[in-house]
Parts: sequence; structure tokens; C-alpha cells
Amino acid sequence: MLANGSGIPRAAWDSYNAKLKAAAAVPVIQNIFVGPNSTLINPSVSQAFTTGTKIFSGFTQPQSFFAIYYSFSDVQWAKSKVSELGFPNRAVEIDGSCSSATQCNGASAGKASNTAGFGQFALPGGNGQDIYHLHGGIELHEYTHMVQAMQFVGKPTDAQGFGNLPQWFTEGHAHIIGNLASTSTFEEYKAARAQWLNTSPNAAIKSFSPANIQAFYDALMPGKYNGDLFGYVYTVGFLTLEQLVAIKGVDSPMQLVLEVSNGLSFEQAFKKVYGVEWSEAEPILAQVVSKELS
Repeated sequence: MLANGSGIPRAAWDSYNAKLKAAAAVPVIQNIFVGPNSTLINPSVSQAFTTGTKIFSGFTQPQSFFAIYYSFSDVQWAKSKVSELGFPNRAVEIDGSCSSATQCNGASAGKASNTAGFGQFALPGGNGQDIYHLHGGIELHEYTHMVQAMQFVGKPTDAQGFGNLPQWFTEGHAHIIGNLASTSTFEEYKAARAQWLNTSPNAAIKSFSPANIQAFYDALMPGKYNGDLFGYVYTVGFLTLEQLVAIKGVDSPMQLVLEVSNGLSFEQAFKKVYGVEWSEAEPILAQVVSKELS
């Protein structure tokens, strides 16, 4: 394990880009729908998803997926489109992603069937457009969730799915991939990364001390949820997964997901992929994240 933060962002960046350069795109049918009153802020969303198929080459991916894009003015259209496509139970996700004209930049994704993925993307207005939304980060984040879900298809673990994994791991995994994908140079990545480091502890996490970060990990382990802590999956979780990508490569988080889908516990899969017990790695990871956030 890396004992300090030196070199971690660069190692993660290099691992991602080495895989991107070496891998071929996987043929996945893209069904992309845009609301009648909406305009994509990133006209290259199809290419972003194609990048995702390269990054996850070697793992089971959806044969096709549905992606719905909408602004606040098209919320009702989006709900109708979800029902038309046969996923009416997912309409509630749209309300969570786009509750008002000023709160409309969320997204969610997973599997629609054993062969297809689904994602819904709220399009932010002018004040909500950032490099993550403009350059494919949100697409790669949500495509990561589709591929995570596909590892469980046809296995006894599919009934619980993501519940077999820590929430900080699943979201941190998607977020590190999204952040890497939305930048074209290491300098851009460092600048984008700095935005996610600009966060403060709330009353639930208390501080970014190593002990409190370990408590955060423990509170969001498989089968657990804490709404007051969940938001830190995109900061603490992201920085934790950045370390894991730096240590064992960009494929390692999905390899852990695959091992869990095959029946291992998170702790067993962590030991198999990273070569160390989770109980030993946890305080080291927490120490590095604490240093980054302080």
C-alpha cells in the first residue's frame, strides 16, 4: 500500500490512459434520447460512452443501453419516455435528479434487463455546467454503474446486487472514472480534482481525521446506509478509489466487483485483488485521504 499521497494522482491518471490507449471499443448499441426542449451541453456523449466501453473491456458490458437527457422543461417528457421504454418504476429517479430549474444536474444508472443498461441525465443550466458535465465525466460515471450491475447478472448475488458492496466503493469507483475521463491532460485532472477536495466536514463526519474517515467507511459498508454521510462518497470515496487505482490499476475496482458478484464478501475480494486484508488497508487509506482533505 502507498504510505502517503505522493504520486497517487499521477499513477491513477497513467493507469487510466494506458488502458484507454491499449483497449479497443466494445460494440454496445447506444439508444440516446434528448427531450424536445433540451439541448445536449456535451454534443459528444456517444463518444464518451464509447470511451467507457474501452475502459471496461475485459468485463461483461451491456449489449445495449438507453440514455435519456432532459432539462427541467422536459421533466414530464422524461417520465413519459421512461414509461414508454418499459421502466415506469424509474421515473422517481427523475424527480431526484431534477427537482427545479436551479437543481437539475443529477443522474442515475444501472441495468434495465439482463442485457441492457439504463441511464437518465438531467441537463444543468448555465450555472451548473462544469468540466465533469461538459466533457463526458457524468457519462463515464453512470456507465460505470451499468457495468458494475452487469457483473451480477445470472448469479445468485444478483438479487442483492450493489448491496453486496460498500456505497463509498461503488460511487467512488464511478467518480474516479468520471473525473479521469473528463480531462485530457494530467494538469486538467489535477485542477478538476482540486474542486472535489474543496469540501468541509458536516456534523455527521465531524472532521476529516483518519479515525472519522474510518468511521465513514464502516457506516457505508454492505447493508448499511447513512444519509448524513452519503454525500462524502464523492470526495472521501473518490480519493479512496484513486489510491486503489494507483496501487493496482484502473481494472482493479471492477475486478473486485466481479469477485463479489461471484460470491466473495467485500473483505475477501479486497484481499484477493489488493493482496492485503481490508482491516490492514483501511487505516492506511484513511490516513492518506485525511492528509489530502486537510
